[in-house]
Amino acid sequence: MTLDKVKLLSRYIEAFKYIKYGFFIVLFIEVV
Repeated sequence: MTLDKVKLLSRYIEAFKYIKYGFFIVLFIEVV
């Protein structure tokens, strides 16, 4: 596995975390 792929993978994981948190925040706002 090359360093570029590792960087790309970590970036995807970061983006996924932000999307997940954003989804929960939107859901929370909709419910409240």
